[in-house]
Amino acid sequence: MGKSFQMVQGAGQRMEQRLLAHMLPALTILELPSLELAAHLREAYEANEALTLEETSAVRVGDAAASDRHQEWLESQAAPETGLRERLLAELTMREEREDPALVGWARFLVDELDDAGLLTQGDDALLLGAKRAGLSAEDPEEQLGAALELLRDVAPAGVGARSSVEALLLQLDPDDEDFGLLVRLLSEFLEELGANKWPQVAAELGIELAHLDRLLGRLGELRAGLFEADGTCAPVIVPEVVVEEAADAPGHFTVAVDGAAWPAVGLDADVAGLVSDPDVDADVQRYLRTKLGEARALVSAVEQRRTTLLRVARALFAHQRAFLEHGPGHLLPLRQDDLAGLIGVHRSTVSRAIAGKHVWTPWGVFPLKHFFQSAAGASETAAREDVRAVLGRIVEGEDPGQPLSDEDLCAALAERGYRVARRTVAKYRRELGIKSSYQRRRFIA
Repeated sequence: MGKSFQMVQGAGQRMEQRLLAHMLPALTILELPSLELAAHLREAYEANEALTLEETSAVRVGDAAASDRHQEWLESQAAPETGLRERLLAELTMREEREDPALVGWARFLVDELDDAGLLTQGDDALLLGAKRAGLSAEDPEEQLGAALELLRDVAPAGVGARSSVEALLLQLDPDDEDFGLLVRLLSEFLEELGANKWPQVAAELGIELAHLDRLLGRLGELRAGLFEADGTCAPVIVPEVVVEEAADAPGHFTVAVDGAAWPAVGLDADVAGLVSDPDVDADVQRYLRTKLGEARALVSAVEQRRTTLLRVARALFAHQRAFLEHGPGHLLPLRQDDLAGLIGVHRSTVSRAIAGKHVWTPWGVFPLKHFFQSAAGASETAAREDVRAVLGRIVEGEDPGQPLSDEDLCAALAERGYRVARRTVAKYRRELGIKSSYQRRRFIA
């Protein structure tokens, strides 16, 4: 009896393992955003002879052409630019004709040492040690390091190669500017006071009027402390996978579709499938190809399952958020992932994976799918948290800068617009939006 039980238990475990092995690829594929999915499919194609892959060149929505508006939006998205490091290295290569090649080599080394913001945060000792390890030498290493840094800053945008964010701002100032001295003092001496909104004290210290200080701060706001994206490139292009649009011939009727043009189409190679059943093919080769064919079938099935699940989630989501489709931002309804999962009969984790990193094109713009899942705000059961935050932001934008609204005033203003929210909730939303307190928002000029 015990042996029989063990045999059944072992068979059950093996079946569970096989099911789990089949499910994991599908879960992984479901969670991948479109561009990562495209890369994953290309890698799978390179590693599996049983797969076919066809790059998609035309935008499509399901089996129909995308709308002109969606096509126009996609075409307006700029392609990623060359990274910062690549641009700098290319410029240094051009300088080799008129600069000391050894000096250019040191400058290349400094390019590799730039951090994610384009700064050189390591001290001279650490840089000199790194240069030595990289095989660089000079009669006077410290002097060579300084010359290489000057060359780097000469070929790079202003601020690159600075030792700190403040220095990056200083390097972007024009020494011939009549306000150069004042701008330098603001950055070097008064950042703490400016952060505390002590404008009158700062203006008095500098001997200028508040209006002049306001103009100076406006100019500093145009400078860049963090110069580049984390990998030295521009931000990635957003490719919406879900498209929601109003039917041209049926006003008030919205269609929801999944646009699969962002990733290549994969399928099964008929020739490989034929070899698996060909009696003239070596048995070992057949076993190998049978394994590859099974992996290919699982991948093709997972991609189709991903499309089907995403479509189910999107259709249920926008059936609930129809008011947004009709009237735009400010009309979201509260919705939890748990609630949507219950509506379509899946686990919450399936909804979470389906919307992860994915965007939707709507008549009101492109949004992350997560944007449409909002908790109720405060005591209101019908107002979505994001809508209240948006209204709060607009109220602050329209306030008198000389007499900014307190959190209690903001509560009252929201109540006038039909949003009943506690003061502590207003303070929380204000902080989340990066809005300072009323004291810090106060402007001291007319």
